[in-house]
Amino acid sequence: VPMWAAFVIGLCACVFCFGCVELLNHLGIDDALDVWGVHGMGGYAGTILLGCLAEAHVNTVERSFKQVLVQFCCATTVAAYSFAVTYIVLSILHICVRIRPSKKCESALDVVEHGEKAYVTHHSKEPLKESDMLSDATTETSDEEP
Repeated sequence: VPMWAAFVIGLCACVFCFGCVELLNHLGIDDALDVWGVHGMGGYAGTILLGCLAEAHVNTVERSFKQVLVQFCCATTVAAYSFAVTYIVLSILHICVRIRPSKKCESALDVVEHGEKAYVTHHSKEPLKESDMLSDATTETSDEEP
């Protein structure tokens, strides 16, 4: 795509990403670092928009409905493959190790790991210590409330 088209793709993708992140927040779905909303959906939108803005003098591909359909099918295939492989890998890891900390420890990981609060979400009057995190790692379920 020419430079102006790359700029347009970036503008459209950032608005789309923002909407995806807000949708997950509204639905209460946990997305660590907004990976799906930013990287996943930004790449997805950008890939599809390439079909809308491609020019033959930049590359051998010309913009057309057919090219948009090709881009859509390829992006959807990659998204489905990525989801499936990630699900399989996390399922296997979950058998071996605990993937997610308990709710009590999850809200204060920044304090324990980095010594400062990144987000104010832990409202307990009792501060968490690293020893709490270590003893909590032996519990079976991650959804336990203290």
